[in-house]
This record gives sequence, C-alpha cells and structure tokens, in this order.
Amino acid sequence: MQFALVDGVRAKPAKGRRGECQYCGAGMVAKCGRIKVWHWAHLPRANCDPWWGGETDWHRDWKNCFPEEWQEVIHFDDQTGEKHIADVKTPHGLVIEFQHSPMNFDEMASRESFYQDMIWVVDGDRGSTDPGMFSVGLSWREPLSFRPLILGAKWWGRSGLLRRWSEANAPVYIDFGSMGLWRFAKWWAEDNVGAFAQVHADWLIEACENGDSIPVRYVPEEEEAEWKSQDFMVEVDMEELQDWDGE
Repeated sequence: MQFALVDGVRAKPAKGRRGECQYCGAGMVAKCGRIKVWHWAHLPRANCDPWWGGETDWHRDWKNCFPEEWQEVIHFDDQTGEKHIADVKTPHGLVIEFQHSPMNFDEMASRESFYQDMIWVVDGDRGSTDPGMFSVGLSWREPLSFRPLILGAKWWGRSGLLRRWSEANAPVYIDFGSMGLWRFAKWWAEDNVGAFAQVHADWLIEACENGDSIPVRYVPEEEEAEWKSQDFMVEVDMEELQDWDGE
C-alpha cells in the first residue's frame, strides 16, 4: 500500500516509519528498499482486504496521475457493511481499478458488482510478447468504424489477455505500453479478433477528474479516404457495434 495512518493521518512510507492500516487497523511497517517500489507492509497475522495485492511501478505510476486523496479510498456498502480499498475513487463516485496480474472471472464479477460505477485499466505490457502481438495483429486497413475510430486486431499470441478481459462488464482500457492506451470494445472468440478504440491517457485522466465521459479518437470525414482500403483483415457484424459510443 502507498498510504497508512501515522498518528491518525494518511502518510506515505519513509524509512523507519510505522503506522496502521486504514482498512483493518493492523500494524504496518514501511518498506523502503532500493529495488521494489516503497510501500507499507502488514506486520504478521494481519487480516486485510482480500482484493488487495502487491503493486508494481506501473500500478503506482497510474495511481499517481490522480490526487493523493483519491488514492486507496475505502469504499463502503452501506447496506451490507462490506468494504474494500479502491485504487482510485473520484469525487464523482467513479472507481478506477488498475490491474497488472491476471484475475479470475469470479473476482472480476465481484468487484464490478461491488463498485458498480467503475472502469478497469489493465497492464497489457506485463507479458513480454503481448504488445508485439497487438502491434502485429492491429489492422491499419479500413477501420470497423471512423466515428468513433474502431480498429480490429487479430490476436496471434498464446496469451489469454483478451479472452479474459472480454468477460468484463465494466469498461476495459488496456495499456499496451509504447503502443498506447486502447478501449477494448468487443471480442470475437471464434476468430480471435478484438475491436479497439484508441484513447490517450491524458484524455482518460482529464475525463475522470471532471466527471465526463472518456473520449476516444474520431476520424474527421475529410480524412476518411486516407484510411480506406479494399483489403479487409476480418469481416465483422457492424450491427453489434452500432450502439457502442465509447461509454
């Protein structure tokens, strides 16, 4: 965790510091090594949020795009008393979960049901070949749609990244590192083809801060001809995407 309570105040880790977990109240000690990202660790026998796992630099970098007071916010269900630590929760009520490690369907569904108003930002660069497979499979031929710009990508790799995240009900944004950030719109399992809309990280951050819809790239009509080609990588049913507007 990036924050613990020190004398009742949320604080970041520093060498020699001790604190308490804001979720379970257990003692915590600051881990400030030279290799791993600085973090708070529970003392033995702590019983904390089962949804909480270790953080990577990728995870921490994304969280730090938002104000500290929005990070690691405890989200309560007033009816059941259940609580969990949200990676980021904005004043507008949106929860942003940054996911680096694989997640099973049951936990994914549980988080979506609990937070309800949420989005996923997924690390698509954790597998050594995933960004390359995405780049190879991405169709820069005629888009599936121009407004918004939706591109098809054939998934050639063995990774289950797209198959797993196609099961999500909340919006999924995959961060493919140097290939950029993409909204995962649809998955055709029989063809191993995904549909993606291009997003800039700054657009996502600004929209979440302002409580707005997250925009995706549009192609102006006058630029449409530059994208057109007679060669289609895959045929898709556009009626299945006609109601999708990037929300």
